[in-house]
Amino acid sequence: MKFVVLSLIINAPDPRTGQTLSQHDKLRSVLAQAELSEQLGYDAYQIGERHGAPFLCSSPTVLLSAVAQRTSRIRLLTGVTVLSIHDPVTVAEEYALLDHLSEGRLELVIAKGNHAPHFALFAGLTTQPRPFQPSIRIWHGSATSLQTTELAARFGDPLYSANGFFRTAQYQELIDHYRARWAHYGHPGRPLVGSSFPALLIRKKSQDAIEAYRPFWNAQRESPAAKHNGSPFWELEEFIEQGSAVIGSPEQVLDKIHRFTSGFGQQLTGISVDSLPHPWQREQLEWFAADIAPELRRSYPDSLWT
Repeated sequence: MKFVVLSLIINAPDPRTGQTLSQHDKLRSVLAQAELSEQLGYDAYQIGERHGAPFLCSSPTVLLSAVAQRTSRIRLLTGVTVLSIHDPVTVAEEYALLDHLSEGRLELVIAKGNHAPHFALFAGLTTQPRPFQPSIRIWHGSATSLQTTELAARFGDPLYSANGFFRTAQYQELIDHYRARWAHYGHPGRPLVGSSFPALLIRKKSQDAIEAYRPFWNAQRESPAAKHNGSPFWELEEFIEQGSAVIGSPEQVLDKIHRFTSGFGQQLTGISVDSLPHPWQREQLEWFAADIAPELRRSYPDSLWT
């Protein structure tokens, strides 16, 4: 199993103190986090794309280019590239340049378009420069739609499950559909699946972890994103039990990822500490790298990025 650290660069007030970092300081902290992720042995760093407050990740190409210059080994992923709001020629050109700057460490995670037929209007073009890699791996970001899993299976591309706002069973249905359609199209080998855990907090005692995370959960459930997506969870305990939150003791965190892996079969596991105060983010990344990742690597060997 490989591990990727995801940042959506959420610059929201700390719900305990009401304080917010300056935008400049927040962006500097993201670059520092990417460097730390490489130092701690994570396999990839991922920056999402969102437009409007409280997110500061409106241009992943710019941010990942800065990360590329500060790192040498770690893979660079988007999370996701929203093709429906971009000129695909510009996307191809900018990410090809980023692939050169990173010397071939780039992989894209793309989201479905809102109106698929208009992508055909841009077919048959050759952009310059060509990527550094002979072929950049393209993951399909999956959250709600069987159209996404169908598209990924038809083209034989990997699937990255967001696991954000809903119950685990909903994401299991999408992954099962992807695997079934992969077999239907006759692709050889094992399909590649990534799975994200957007809420992480480890403490020696599980109840301490829950209570430490509760202010951040209360702020999140009132956010426009949570309301827009219609999350079925109101209580934090529900999110931990039925959703993708990995909050608890090291043993509980390990057990939950094992349970997800038994169903999802992911080879790439994503974690995010975006909503936590900056000192906690470093603590959690260090704790996960030291006490969680090694056992999972031993339990689930893979050939991704070897």
